[in-house]
Amino acid sequence: RKEQTLRSELALLPEPGGWRNRIGVETSRSDIEELVTRRLGLIAQRSWRSPERELDWSLKLQTEEQSLAAGPVDNLEALTLNYSWTRRRVDDLLRPRRGYMLNLQLGGASASLLSTRSFSRAYGRGLYILPLGRRDRLHLRGEAGAVWSDTREGIPSEFLFRAGGDQSVRGYDYQSLGVRQDGSVLGGRVLSVATLEYQRDLTREWGAAVFVDAGNAADKPSDLRPVYGYGFGVRWITPAGALNLDLARGHDSGQLRLHFTLGARF
Repeated sequence: RKEQTLRSELALLPEPGGWRNRIGVETSRSDIEELVTRRLGLIAQRSWRSPERELDWSLKLQTEEQSLAAGPVDNLEALTLNYSWTRRRVDDLLRPRRGYMLNLQLGGASASLLSTRSFSRAYGRGLYILPLGRRDRLHLRGEAGAVWSDTREGIPSEFLFRAGGDQSVRGYDYQSLGVRQDGSVLGGRVLSVATLEYQRDLTREWGAAVFVDAGNAADKPSDLRPVYGYGFGVRWITPAGALNLDLARGHDSGQLRLHFTLGARF
């Protein structure tokens, strides 16, 4: 409802070492917290995949139009080089009971190479699952990111940070936490999110959880003040992984929200 994306790509046959090359084109539109974004991009990607590890290099050329509910229209361009590394070490990929997952990303652009502004970006997220007996476990999740640039102006929204929603701070609307400007919520240059979740198996197929989320996004570290969400949920174990249904309350907003996800919140 809030984001629409159309993408087409040509994937070449895998090389003997397992690397695979792709080229593609992507167009998208989003309308989130009074910020409307239209994007068109060309992508060249080189990737390697296994169940435990993923490596990705990508070169992306994109144009983006941003319009605020009560502000001007901005047109941005960026040619970015990006790297992503993912590691999974869990006892079961679909139904993990112990182990960890980790993803690290690096990227950037230069104003001298088809980009509106120079910037560099780092982002990481992780999940650690600690078993507590046969039926209980603790999920510890963290997410952090930073963009280095003189200002966030001229940086495409894809490379900035917002928080809130199913895979972030529950109890708040999707990407509703960030930099407020003229009635809109924009992406910031820093992000920090943490989750503490306790899960218990009730039967082989059903479980329950209680959780606390904390985090926010801002334009600079001194403005980064966490907001909190907490609640409880049910877990239905299926052959495709866990279906998670959570009811969360945003401490600052006082609102209750229903959140739905599939699999571990990584």
